[in-house]
Amino acid sequence: MKNRLDEVFSVEKLRRAWDGPSEPEQPSSPEEGEEAPIPQDVDAAAAAASYQRLRESIERGFPPGCITTMESLLSDLERLLRQRFPDDPSAAPPRAERAELTLALDGLLNRMEDLLEAFEVGSRR
Repeated sequence: MKNRLDEVFSVEKLRRAWDGPSEPEQPSSPEEGEEAPIPQDVDAAAAAASYQRLRESIERGFPPGCITTMESLLSDLERLLRQRFPDDPSAAPPRAERAELTLALDGLLNRMEDLLEAFEVGSRR
């Protein structure tokens, strides 16, 4: 058994692993002045279907007062999704606007998540 442990935890093996080439990793971020690519693999139909599933999930899983409270956020979400993922792909917003819309969608979804978690916690009482 001792020989196997000596082989696995060989000082020489460990030293080679530690002393190996230590070139710093190159960041995968875009060069200065370039923009990071924004994924375009979601189409309007997929975005609309996701919105509908979310809405139905909220209606099924939460009390009726919740949907009333969430209505303005859901309306904003639908509007942002239509802007970000238009029915006509040639009408897609420019890159900078897409990035802004994506950030706005992310922030809105985070607010909705926080509110729904509060409803969930409140309904357990």
